[in-house]
Amino acid sequence: MRASDHIPQIKALVASPRIRQYLVGITSNSVSRRRSYRSHGFPFYYVLETGLTKADALAMERDLFKCLTTEPVTRKKYHAEKRDSAYRASTGGKNGDNYVVYIAAYGD
Repeated sequence: MRASDHIPQIKALVASPRIRQYLVGITSNSVSRRRSYRSHGFPFYYVLETGLTKADALAMERDLFKCLTTEPVTRKKYHAEKRDSAYRASTGGKNGDNYVVYIAAYGD
């Protein structure tokens, strides 16, 4: 799938009054990443795409970030510390063979 294929479901999630902020990321260890976000107060974690190479995951994350931080509806709730910065590619210093693109969110 392309990044743009995920925009409708992200818009639906963001439209929920329960969601206050969210962000998009990638990881090669989804279980660990989910635990980490939950321990930092992000109870919602949704996997958008699995089985990606590192390059494909980074490209999808970049494309989603650019789209979500420029469209007013999705920009409003994008993580405040990240939405006003330029996209910064990062795998957290870890390498893997199977990457996941996800959304982490918090709210009520």
